[in-house]
Amino acid sequence: MRSARPVSTAPAVVLLLILWMLPVCAAAVQAQAPPPAARYPVSVGGKQGFIDATGRLVIEPRFDRTFGFSEGLAAVEYGGSWGYIDPDGDYVIPPSYDEAYSFVGGRARVRVGADWGYIDPTGAFVVDPGFASALDFSEGFAPVNVQQRRLGADVKSTWGFVDREGRLAIEPRFQRTQVFTEGLAAVEVDRRILMIRLGTRWGYIRPDGTWAIEPRFQTARSFEEGLALVRSREGLAYIRPDGTTAFVVEAAQAHSFSEGRARIMQDGLWGFIDTTGAVVIPLQFTRAFDFSEGLAVVQEGGRWGYIDADGAYVIPARFERARSFSDGLAQVTLDGRTAYIDRQGRLVWQEAADR
Repeated sequence: MRSARPVSTAPAVVLLLILWMLPVCAAAVQAQAPPPAARYPVSVGGKQGFIDATGRLVIEPRFDRTFGFSEGLAAVEYGGSWGYIDPDGDYVIPPSYDEAYSFVGGRARVRVGADWGYIDPTGAFVVDPGFASALDFSEGFAPVNVQQRRLGADVKSTWGFVDREGRLAIEPRFQRTQVFTEGLAAVEVDRRILMIRLGTRWGYIRPDGTWAIEPRFQTARSFEEGLALVRSREGLAYIRPDGTTAFVVEAAQAHSFSEGRARIMQDGLWGFIDTTGAVVIPLQFTRAFDFSEGLAVVQEGGRWGYIDADGAYVIPARFERARSFSDGLAQVTLDGRTAYIDRQGRLVWQEAADR
């Protein structure tokens, strides 16, 4: 009697691995592909409209100015008034504001006359106009500026925070503020002894307005990826949320982290560091911008191109101007004409040449 031959399980294992990897691969492809309803502003004949991810004109150019789509709506100006349209180009909120910005967290800041307030996606005011200036919502709060006239022409200007329902969550007492990120907001306060002004310092507050990091910095940026850039008498450094120093950076300029990289400049040249402070992309570019969707815009030899996180060119430097990637496309200038490219550097759309 012949012994039974062992049955190989290799094909079954390979098949199972393939089936297991399919959703992962599909997700990766989907993450790099532009959203189906993505819209990109273009200028044609002095008016602005929108194209889709294939370069097809989907919203006819009829607006004077536009912002990109955010949360399904785009702020557009026509005849001196601002409103909001949907991806089909139809007005959702009719033009009725003197100035308007994109929706962030379900709220958009708008100006009526000299006063700023916030609306919801239906156009209803959730924070009535009454502030001298305002910034976008972030993590449920928005910085607002209050001005109070004092003796003569003197005006006291302070910043506080409102919540999504329009309540004044943190009383205006700061000289300047940034938005909340990662649970903290950078704020600037006056330092005085009696009536003698000693200058200002930056620190970080919690959502309840209490100090998380006491004000001691000359400048301060928002926390990104667990680190915040600050400047003190010792120079530039990145700190942790508990206020301790993560590392000092030897540079004339530096910026916040984005996708694991922060750009720094020394002796007129830009490069990138990682979250340990190590230089991972040498300082070799005349200009550079933050990483977005895995690529960073850099200038070298008077032309702009795109590099990956290792510093290798993915799209060669051949453009006169370039912007960061957003929704899978980037706006560039090539041969004096505005265009959009995909991640392979292929032209998706380019404005017509002058006739």
